[in-house]
Amino acid sequence: MKQQIRHDSSCFKLYGNRLTRIDARGDVTTYAYNNLNRLDTITYADGGTVTFGYDTAGRMTSAANPNGTVTFTLDPRSRVTGTTDVWGQAISYGYDHNNNRTSMTMGASQTTYLYGALDRLSSMTHNTMGATAFGYDSIRRLTYAKNGSNISIIKIQGEWIHVKIGLCIEPKLKIPKDFKLAAGRGTFSCAERNLERCRRFTYEGRKL
Repeated sequence: MKQQIRHDSSCFKLYGNRLTRIDARGDVTTYAYNNLNRLDTITYADGGTVTFGYDTAGRMTSAANPNGTVTFTLDPRSRVTGTTDVWGQAISYGYDHNNNRTSMTMGASQTTYLYGALDRLSSMTHNTMGATAFGYDSIRRLTYAKNGSNISIIKIQGEWIHVKIGLCIEPKLKIPKDFKLAAGRGTFSCAERNLERCRRFTYEGRKL
């Protein structure tokens, strides 16, 4: 029996704006634009809609659906400095001169971010959950994360792998030594440094 393959299809107008999208199930999504060719409304097959608002500079400042409206505040450099969700919860953001996010505040919760000379995130500190430090290899790939919650994170081939393991006291970990992901391959290794909870990762062919 031949496998039936169904594809999405889309229709575009003269200016390249998408007007409709039909998915593999035949559901139709339509798109409407204002006089300045900015996306105004998306209408889904079930009748749900999302409507967008803009400021005089053409920057998106709101998105509304039947559940409510999300609003965005932007600075002169078009960076989002604040959002308010459909429940009225406000979040504010701060940035450095290189456009790296340096802070995020939501009510009493505040997170600050520090960056190294190459604008790579070096640490993240939450006012109640403590600090997380990050390390990288010579080609800027994340190799470890350490914090008081003992959570390690690695990114290979565009996917995040979350690993939760205990302190590296035993020589053998209860995870595979070699682990394959798409075309990449990583090796988990462990290091004790002043009893800190630190997890290190090496990459095949590029040992740290």
